[in-house]
Amino acid sequence: MLFPHSATVQASTKVGTNYTYVDTGTTICFLQPLSDQEVQLYGMTFGKGFNCYLPFTSVVADKMRLIIDGVTYGVKGIKTYTFGSLKHKRALLEAL
Repeated sequence: MLFPHSATVQASTKVGTNYTYVDTGTTICFLQPLSDQEVQLYGMTFGKGFNCYLPFTSVVADKMRLIIDGVTYGVKGIKTYTFGSLKHKRALLEAL
């Protein structure tokens, strides 16, 4: 699988009484817009929903953020898949 983008991974952390996002690493990824049917199924706004394919070793979880090409995306869900002998992750993202 070709991963043409680089992404900065951010996780939420508590600072005093507030929460903020801090960089936790980088990964490579492939970003693909959701179809109209997927947007309706996941209850997202048209033009803001994306599938993001990541290497299996990427440390990404729900409620984290990815910054790809200067755009911030919230991770709404993530699942591991196997295609032949290739393990990878697919994250459901929403542009913030």
